[in-house]
Amino acid sequence: MPRGILSALVLGFYIVCSAYDVYASEHHGRRICKVFLMPLLLLYYVLNAGSFSAFLCAALVFGWIGDLCLLKKGKWPFVLGLTAFMLGHFCYIYVFTAELFTAPFRPVYLFPLIPYLVYLALSMMLIVPHAGRKMKYPVMVYMIVILIMSWTALLRCMIAGGWQIWAGSVLFVISDTLIACRTFLKREYTGVMLTYVLAQFLIISGYLF
Repeated sequence: MPRGILSALVLGFYIVCSAYDVYASEHHGRRICKVFLMPLLLLYYVLNAGSFSAFLCAALVFGWIGDLCLLKKGKWPFVLGLTAFMLGHFCYIYVFTAELFTAPFRPVYLFPLIPYLVYLALSMMLIVPHAGRKMKYPVMVYMIVILIMSWTALLRCMIAGGWQIWAGSVLFVISDTLIACRTFLKREYTGVMLTYVLAQFLIISGYLF
């Protein structure tokens, strides 16, 4: 089968599985297709990348492991899922910052850090206190890591372009914020799956197109 046709089929399956899981998770609480999403996106990336990055592939693998963990309820599946996603963010940070070292540092690059610091402070005040004594510090570390990931994506966008990579990182922050609110504040919010699948796709597609 020609690679272009196979790539289109894989993308089609990813879209269908994502759409189904977005609908099912919001209306029925089920995420039947979630286990297929990151493998499909990884295959799509490998099929279309001229020379693929092992760290981008690793980020998707860690995302898949995190998805599997979060399908289970309980403290330890949540902790393992949190760890897997954090390792994925480290992979993204490595990829984003590797491109930053090719450009000279400018003080203006620090200004985009301000809204992220504000967001972190608000999270520390509104979400972290509800995480409990044992989960407080893991949640704090995770929030810091994902915000660094999004900040480095923004810097990468400012230096080398690729707005969709930064947009994906912001959607990732939104998705995980919704999960934190649902888990620790006991409030139900829609949009967790939609922002997540769009986040991963936008980041990966930013390195393809």
